[in-house]
Amino acid sequence: MALILARRRARPSIRSEYFSMKTTHHRYSRLAAVALLPFLFCPLPHAEAVVAIPVGDATWVAAPTDDNWNTGTNWDTGTAPNSSSSTAIFNTSSITSLFLNSATTLDGITFNPGASSYTITTGFSSLTFDGAGIVNNSGKTQTIINGGVVLDPIITFNGTSTAGNAMIVNATAGSSVQFFGSSSAGTARIINQADDTFVYFGAIESDNVTAANSTIINQGEFSHVSFANNASGGQATIINVSPTSYIDISEVTGTGITLGAIGGTGTVYLGSKNLTVGGNNMSTTFSGVISDGSPLLEKGPAERPSQESAPLPQTGGSLTKVGTGTLNLTGANTYTGDTIVNGGTLLVNGSIMSPTTFVNAGGTLGGSGIIGGAVVNNGGVVSPGNSPGTLKVNGNYTQGPGGTLLIQLASSTVFDHLIVGGAANLGGTLVVELDGLKAKKGQTFQFISAGGGVYGTFSNFIQDSTGTILRFDLRYEGDMVLLDTVMGSFGGLNGLTPNQQSVANELDRIANDRRASKLIDFLSSQLLGDLPADFDKLAAEEYTSIFTLGTSFDGVQSFNLQQRTDNIRSGSSGFSAAGFGTTGGGPAYSGSFGLAGPNGKDCKECKNVMSPTAENRWGVFLTGVGEWVGVSDDFNARGYDIQSGGFTLGVDYKVCSHFAVGLMAGYVGTGVDLNDGGRVFVNGGKLGVYATAFGDGFYADVAVTGGYSSYDLRRAALQGTARGDTDGGDLNALFGAGYDIKMGGFTFGPTASFNYTYVGMGEFTEHGSLAPMHFNSQGQESIRTAFGLKASYDCKIGHVVVKPELRAAWQHEYGDTDYALDSSFANGAGGTFTVNAPQIGRDSLLVGAGFAIQWSDRCSTYVYYDGELGRTNYDSHSVSGGVRVAF
Repeated sequence: MALILARRRARPSIRSEYFSMKTTHHRYSRLAAVALLPFLFCPLPHAEAVVAIPVGDATWVAAPTDDNWNTGTNWDTGTAPNSSSSTAIFNTSSITSLFLNSATTLDGITFNPGASSYTITTGFSSLTFDGAGIVNNSGKTQTIINGGVVLDPIITFNGTSTAGNAMIVNATAGSSVQFFGSSSAGTARIINQADDTFVYFGAIESDNVTAANSTIINQGEFSHVSFANNASGGQATIINVSPTSYIDISEVTGTGITLGAIGGTGTVYLGSKNLTVGGNNMSTTFSGVISDGSPLLEKGPAERPSQESAPLPQTGGSLTKVGTGTLNLTGANTYTGDTIVNGGTLLVNGSIMSPTTFVNAGGTLGGSGIIGGAVVNNGGVVSPGNSPGTLKVNGNYTQGPGGTLLIQLASSTVFDHLIVGGAANLGGTLVVELDGLKAKKGQTFQFISAGGGVYGTFSNFIQDSTGTILRFDLRYEGDMVLLDTVMGSFGGLNGLTPNQQSVANELDRIANDRRASKLIDFLSSQLLGDLPADFDKLAAEEYTSIFTLGTSFDGVQSFNLQQRTDNIRSGSSGFSAAGFGTTGGGPAYSGSFGLAGPNGKDCKECKNVMSPTAENRWGVFLTGVGEWVGVSDDFNARGYDIQSGGFTLGVDYKVCSHFAVGLMAGYVGTGVDLNDGGRVFVNGGKLGVYATAFGDGFYADVAVTGGYSSYDLRRAALQGTARGDTDGGDLNALFGAGYDIKMGGFTFGPTASFNYTYVGMGEFTEHGSLAPMHFNSQGQESIRTAFGLKASYDCKIGHVVVKPELRAAWQHEYGDTDYALDSSFANGAGGTFTVNAPQIGRDSLLVGAGFAIQWSDRCSTYVYYDGELGRTNYDSHSVSGGVRVAF
């Protein structure tokens, strides 16, 4: 009892050693406690009792007498295990909370598969492992609570023992877990719960202990973890919960140790050693202080143990970050050695005082704190802020060829900023990422400021897409580097059609013209994916439909003229569906319908071709026609649909039996349905002359027609509807030939024709929309040939003659098949650019079918269908009907 009382009286001085210094080292007081333990639990000198120390393994029984470890009947051997060769074995039991009341030494404790979850409290005693240590195969948490009445209880691991995966709690003030020899903390979870508790690795120089993959949590005031001599930190995680907790590596031999992760608060004492942290790839925040020195340095020489009276190394501690996780330092760290970032991310959101911070390949340095010295980026990434923010480097900043500076932009006022107190020596790569920024033209971001000036440039510049046409340009000034938001190239976009490319190239030319500022500002705010559709709305290629409808109109009219001359040659005249119309054609007649007219003999008897001949030299016709033309989209341009309706009136005269001439006039009204609700309205009139000469089955036709049209136009444009009106004209020349073979009422033969058409459009300027266009006077040509066959048959049904007819021809276009349209911006910016209509084919099949009815020798009617088929992206259908009269 005298020893116990003496020990208790000594405690205040021990606690003053630990608590008054707030960071006091426990190594020597703990070793003293270990030395006293045998005396504390031995009988007093006058006692005569002898304590037996059981040898051999023992198993905790399923139904123990009580919760006392030392009760012999609680074990299958009748004696509690207590020797370095004994293993305590646990299976299932009705009592799972055990209490040791004497010092116990074991080879180990084994929890078999299926064992209950136990809590073992050391109580009055120490617990020592000399062999296997703790082996837990139960799949459950097994807890050892180190604490009780005895002062400073110790759990000791010697030899090659391991703490396994146990939960160990230092629950009494001054309690500790200590590792000697080649022991290991395994994957244990050790909690320094009470004040002044600690875990010690490597108290003896010959020790080669390791913290392995354990997790150690310092909760109590002044709780700590210490490493000495050859101890290794392995990949352990150490968390300081109390601000007075600490980790001490200052006494390790060699250059330093590794730890898996550190976190929490308190202090990490490095002495002059290097701490390598992060190998377990965890991400943690450490808000305490990493410093040089040791807790022992706070004691004066008189307070130090005699063997450590010599001054200890106290400066030059360094930190190395490895792994893939993030270590966030938020405190004011004072260690004076270098900082090395080899892996993962080191965030400095407090401060470090390293003379040099090296950022190597695989490592990232970031944060919004202060780096006291220089930064050398040898191949890693420096990323100021915490997405985003400002990082201050008091010394120089040097970025080598393999280094990267990552700058993030959140808004015009919130973005990454690297402030360098010394010189900024630049090289390597700059990466700019967007973190919510809505880019606008004219923005400027000063992302590097260097009090000692900027030297060199980035050799590689990688930037996030803004999602718009805007991009960033670098600008180097004497003591700063800036990013300017500028226009990218519209013409540089990928995947544009030729029309879109033409518009985009013109937009590049006017990008800095103030007259186009509203248009450019709008386009620069558009998503890149929306720009091609915007270019289509600027292209106005829909107006090429004017050339298509004009050419189609003239082609149909040429065909109708040939139909009319066919009628003249066959001896019929009068109202005729073969007259002039916007589309379609009438039938041709062969044979005699009982109509009078000059013949070859009559002509020979004529003294003058203009002298009167037999009756029915004159013919008058009127034709009504409806036509539907469709032009399909292609890869470049949008298509449209044309609907036309109109009539044609003509008169002709047989000069003699082999020659006739005529005049025609007509009107057509056309509507063109454009994309997105656009529309073209056309009103047009035509005048022309035609003639035919024939004999012995051969014939030749000639016609020249011209017309005038007015156009009312509207189309879907940017931010509104663009409207305009203009007029135009067209000219068409026809030459046709063929041969008729007559066999009774049946007539057939080959046909051939040549057509030249010019369609012109007058100058006009749109109004409405964000970007109306101006169009100069312009036109397009078409040159066509057609070769085919026709056949008809005259048959009498009752008192009328019915004449069915079929026609087919192959037509080829030699002129343009994707009509071009020139335009410019109405605001005067830029010049002229060209877009094209959908590409249509050059070859098509012309077909016709219908019939005519001869009601009398002066009057006939007809109904007819005509089509142009098989032409790529183009088809035409028409229905015509009419009457004719001869006199």
